[in-house]
Parts: sequence; structure tokens; C-alpha cells
Amino acid sequence: MFLAKIFSRFRCKIFNRFLIIFIVLPFISNGQIEDSEIISQFEDFTEAPREVVYVHLNKTTFIKGEMIGFSAYVFDKASKELSFSTTNLYCTITDNENKIIRSGLFSVKSGVTSNVFDTDSLFTSGNYTFNAYTNWMRNFKEKNYYSQQIRVIDTDIEKEEQPNEKEIVKLDIQALPEGGHLLANTKNVVGIVIKNQYGEGISDISGLIVDENDNKVSDFTLNKFGIGKTTFTPKNTDKYFVKFSFGFKDYKHPIESPKKNGIGLSVQDNRDKVVLSLFTNEQTLPTILNKNYVLTLHNGTEIEGWEFNFKEDKTSLNKVFNKANLYPGINIFTIFDSENNPLLERMFFNHDNITRVSSVSKIETKIKDSLDILIKIPNLKPNSFNSLSVSILPTETKSYSPNEGIVSSLFVKPYLKGKVENIEYYFKDITAKKQFELDNLLLTQGWSSYNWGEIFGPLPETAFSFEQGISYKANRNGNYKVQYLIQALKNSKSVLFDLKEDDKSFQAAALFPVANDQLLITEINPKNGKTKKPSLYLTFKPNRIPLLNKLSLNNTNVEGKKAIFSNTESNTVNLDEIQKLDEVQLSVKVQRTRYESLKKLSRGTIDIFDDMKRNAYTDFATYIASKGFIVNENIGQPAANGERVPLLTIYNTRKNRLTGNLDSPLIFLNDVPLDDLSVLYGFKMDIVDYIEIDKSGSSMGMRGAFGVIKIYTDPSVTLKSKDFRDIQIIDFPLKFNSQKAYYTPKYKYYNTPFFKKYGTIGWASNLTPNINGVFKIRVFNPKINSINLYIEGITNNNEFISEITTVNLN
Repeated sequence: MFLAKIFSRFRCKIFNRFLIIFIVLPFISNGQIEDSEIISQFEDFTEAPREVVYVHLNKTTFIKGEMIGFSAYVFDKASKELSFSTTNLYCTITDNENKIIRSGLFSVKSGVTSNVFDTDSLFTSGNYTFNAYTNWMRNFKEKNYYSQQIRVIDTDIEKEEQPNEKEIVKLDIQALPEGGHLLANTKNVVGIVIKNQYGEGISDISGLIVDENDNKVSDFTLNKFGIGKTTFTPKNTDKYFVKFSFGFKDYKHPIESPKKNGIGLSVQDNRDKVVLSLFTNEQTLPTILNKNYVLTLHNGTEIEGWEFNFKEDKTSLNKVFNKANLYPGINIFTIFDSENNPLLERMFFNHDNITRVSSVSKIETKIKDSLDILIKIPNLKPNSFNSLSVSILPTETKSYSPNEGIVSSLFVKPYLKGKVENIEYYFKDITAKKQFELDNLLLTQGWSSYNWGEIFGPLPETAFSFEQGISYKANRNGNYKVQYLIQALKNSKSVLFDLKEDDKSFQAAALFPVANDQLLITEINPKNGKTKKPSLYLTFKPNRIPLLNKLSLNNTNVEGKKAIFSNTESNTVNLDEIQKLDEVQLSVKVQRTRYESLKKLSRGTIDIFDDMKRNAYTDFATYIASKGFIVNENIGQPAANGERVPLLTIYNTRKNRLTGNLDSPLIFLNDVPLDDLSVLYGFKMDIVDYIEIDKSGSSMGMRGAFGVIKIYTDPSVTLKSKDFRDIQIIDFPLKFNSQKAYYTPKYKYYNTPFFKKYGTIGWASNLTPNINGVFKIRVFNPKINSINLYIEGITNNNEFISEITTVNLN
């Protein structure tokens, strides 16, 4: 069956997915791979699904006291769609010593969540790292989690640095042949990378490739990230060097000697096609004639495979792929020998079939102190899933420099091993030049996170599960029938567990406790309805914030790296300009009373309880009788026809016109309908929040013809009650962070260099469009010339937006 699956899959993909074109020399193929260890090992290795997290931060440099606003997106790595497998997202902020300063558990709905962290007294001036991950991610070594360095400035202690003599820079110089090695007597493409000791590229260097006699072989020029490439044909007897000058010093760095025998690989971007070239030299050809090799192409999820060999006097083979039929995003080409040893590898990024959209933004001035920002996306479908996050900052800001955006985070970062400097550069305002530079990046730093040694090794252990909420298991002692009433939490309803004699435990899952939520459990004797305090032992899962200990977390902090206040002009700040943030002053509209808000949703009467009212009634039966209902407590009555008589019955005084009998109202406890009112026998009023009574029952139609009673409890009010005798109170060891609003700090002055560099105008997360397809944000009017909108998000279910838009305010 497995072989049939492989055969079917590859027959479809090889003949229908790719258009193969032969140019110059035929690419000799021995046919499709029907049964390959490479294919089966890869499919087994990638069978477990992967998730990817991207987080949009409102800034990356914060003044202490500001809020860190964030929106997080959890994707299925294979489909590139939002994931519904996980509801639990962990976020941590760590310092330079990897000590957790802030952490939280956040509830993900439809793949998205948003919230804030405060930069409070736990923070001081320095670098921190914001991490976000799911429990499931901890099973894999690929960097599917999110990690971004941020900077916090404490204006009470930050000092302006005095100009120092220029620091001595240690350079890391690398010459990286395409595919992995130089092959003698053939034309090779070689990537050149020059970085400083902090991992930052040395920009705009021009240099030479020279032989051991200092003769020029080729030349190169590096881009702003210290990356470039060149071509030359090495001889197997010569040695070669990278030669250039930097900082009044000459450098001459040796290149790894070429191999006398072997196979080389080159990938060229040719407009709408990609040309894959395989080549060898005259010395190697006789030794490899008719030997079988395998070319594979994969994207971390799917894989294609073809056999090929060299014949006669042909030292090169070429194969052309239409870009429209390549995988969207990363494509990884690998060459294997007949023993399945990987020889060469090359990564290529395909922009085709990644649906990106752009916005049109405008400003409407409503009143003198506010601006309405209107964001319109052409062809938006308001009824589809749409979620944007937008950071609004001054155009001259120095406080927003994320390393990645939503597209680069999903389509590139998880496939690369190691850190890439400012990968987002390649995905903002994409041009032919940036596509060329991205290919150079993959040529020089494209070490795939999919290691074939690991793929051929043991399968990843999925010891960490997908998580949806918090679950618990309650264990009891005893062998008698019993009921346990679990009071409602803020995000869940009351539950009644009915245990038989041999039931030793009960459990619940998918709970989302927040803030003051506690488990309040009452034991009920089903025979007489009496209650008592239970004695249960509970275990919770999860019960703590898990660590990324299964991953080699590539902390983006670099030891010794200069912070934002360096002696370079672009980062120098005059501390005389720095303002302390005013305390956030909230202008809140007068709200309706709680009674008016509840009454608006009800056709009956609302009775909101306070401590005085809770103490006025001994139990629910006493209370509801005072409201004109007939109450019967049936303790001691014999069973009728062998059936147990309910402990409590409640009737409406209005008789049924058809039968002439009294009928019972519908009764709900925290929106759970009660068929048996025994749970309300002796029900104390000490946790009641409010009760809604609709005697006519009009809100429920015919079902509520004899009235509707809705009881709502609030476990937190138990803290004010003196009677805990019948309730076991158990705190959750881990809770979800409550949703907090983002508040923009107020500044004394707005038209200052400080505000323009580090100020905040606004932040909006989880934005959805109105019926006209317009996203609307209202912010304070800073009365400056222009602002930047940093927009990230999802539109029309699976389209991406990742852009910077400048809006003129004049």
C-alpha cells in the first residue's frame, strides 16, 4: 500500500506538476522514482505536521513604561494556512542571560491572538528577546518559533556615550561554492560573505579572487549585507584567495582547494524559468559513466525525485523548471549518489503563487485631536477571514526594525539554519535587484534546516502534544455514587459530573481560565441532595510555561553588541531630547449601569446580587418562592412507581389552560438547562451574580410558556463570602493572560526629534473590515508632517499583506 501511494503520488507530480524542458544537452532520466529510500525516509520524517508562528510587534525599541503590543499568527507549515490545531501560545521575554523577565499563555482563536506586555519595573535599559511558540513546536529542530530582539530604554539611567576611538573589527570571511564545493577545471559560482564579529555584513566592499601568484582570477562587489558572488574556473594545482581592503587594512583569505573529481551544481533564475545545471570535468567523467544519481526537490513537506546519469562525452546536463509549477517559496534541490549519500544542495526562492495584496490608505480628520485612518484593500471580501495588525509611527522613526515580516517568517525563515540579517529587506518593495540579492543570500547562507543526516535517522519524537486549553483530572477516594458540581468559569459553563461506585476520577478539557478564575467544586449526595466539601486531588496539563529546551534557541542577542546608543550618527540620541512618558491618562466614556446593559438583552426582570442580598436568602428555594413561584421540597417522600421523587420542584402559579395543571418553568444554571432540579436543592446564594426571571417566557417561545429562570454565578464573589464549608477551592497553576487594551502613551511635545525617533502614535491588532471592506483606526493627531503604517496580516482567508505605507498629514 505504501509503495502504491508513492507510485501514485509521483506519477501525478512528475508528469502533471512539472513541465520539463531539455536545452542544449539532454537531461538523461532513467524514469520516475517509484520506490526510493530517500523518498520514503523524507515522507516519514515530515509526516508529523509542523506549525510556524509569526508575531507582529508594534515596535522593536521601547521607552520603559510603554506597552509592547503584539499580534501573533499560528500557521500550518505545509498549507501556509492558519492553524486550528493549537489554541495555546506561549510568549516569553528574556534578557541577555536568557532569563525570563515576562511570560504568558495566550488563547489563539482561528489561528490569531493579540495582547500586550508592560515594560514595568522588571525591565532596565538593555536588549531583550521576544519569543513565541506552541508546545507542539518543541518536538522539532527546525526554527518554526518566533524570536525577535527588542530594546528597552530606561531614561532614568541611560547615559549618552562619548565618542570613542574606532573599535577594532574582527572579520569573518567566507567563500562558499554553489552546491557545496569547488570542482577543478570547471566554471564555478562562488558566493562571498564578509561579516563583523557581531554577525553584521560589511557593506559595499569590492575585491578580487587571486591565485597563489597574486594574479587576478575574478572580482566581486558585496551588497549592504556583505554578500556577493563571482565565477571562475579553478585549476586543481592552484590555491586561491579572497583579496580586499577594509579599514586601512589589506586582507587575503584562503579559499578551500578545489576537488579534482566530483560533480558540480548551479541554479540560474531565467525570468519565468529556473535552469538547473549539473556538471563534471573530463577527469571525473570516465569514473562516473552510467552510474545512477538522484535529483530531489522538496519544500519541507512534499518531495519529487528523478534518477539520472552521465553518458558518453557529456560533461554537463541541464533541466528547466517553469516557475509557475515550482513550490511557492523555498525549493530545495539535492543530489544523491547511488548509495543515497547527499552530495550537493541548493535552495531557490520562488515568488510565484504567493498571493500578496497591497493597501490604499487615507486620512480623515474628524476632530482637531484625532485622525481616522482608513485602509482599503482592493478586491477584499469582507465575509472572508481578514485580520490585520497596524503599527502607526512617525515616518522618521528609529524604533521599528523587525528582522522578519509575515511572508518571510512563513516562507523562508523556517527553512534556513542559523540567523539571517534583516531577511525582511528582501520582501518589502520587491524588485529584480532584491530577487537577485535573495538568491545570493540562499547561495551563501542557505543551509537547510532539513538535515539529511537527521532525515535518515530516527523519526522525531512527538513527545509534546498539540494543546487546546487546559485540562484537569480529579481523583477521589471512595466507592459510592456521588455528584460533583463544578461552578462556571469566565469562559466556561457549570458542569455536573455523575460518578458511579467504581468511578475513581473525572476529567475536563479545553478550559480557558483567566485572572481570578478558580475551580469551585461541591460534592452532592444524589440520594438526598445534601452537599459537602469534597476532598479531591487534581492534576493539570499544562501546569507551567514550557521552555524551549528541546530546541537550540538561536538567541538573537549578541554578546558585546552595541545597543541603540552607539557612537554612530544614525543611532546617536541626545539625552536632552528624551522625555519621560506621562502617565497614561484614559478618557473613558460614561458607561451604562450594569443593570441597563443586562436589561437590554432580557425580556424579564434582572436581579443583581450583592453581599447584602446574598445573605438575605438562605438558599435558592427561599429566594424563588419570594418571587411568586410555588416550591416543593420533597425530602422523605416515598418513590412513585419505583422512580425517585425529585428533591426540588418549582411551578409557575399560572395553570396550563389545556390540562389545568401547574407546569414548571425552564431553569438554566449558567446557561446549562436543568432537567433535574436536585442540584438546586439547598443551593446557596453566596456565589450568585444575578438572576433573570421571565414569567411569561416570551424569550423562549413555546418552550418557555411557563416562565424562564436563568441563574448566573461568579466564583470570584466567594472570596467575600464567609461560608466555604461545602466548596473545595483549587487554583489553576497556569492561566491564560486576560485580554488587555493597548494604550498609547502621552508625550509633552510631539514635534521634537525624540518623538519622531522613538514616539508611538498608535497600535491596532486583530483588525477586521466593515461591510464596505474598510479597516478603520482612530488615533491621536500628533500634528506632524507624515506617518508610517506598518501593516501585516491575512486577507481573503489566505492572502498576505506585509507593507510599509507613508501617509502625508498635510
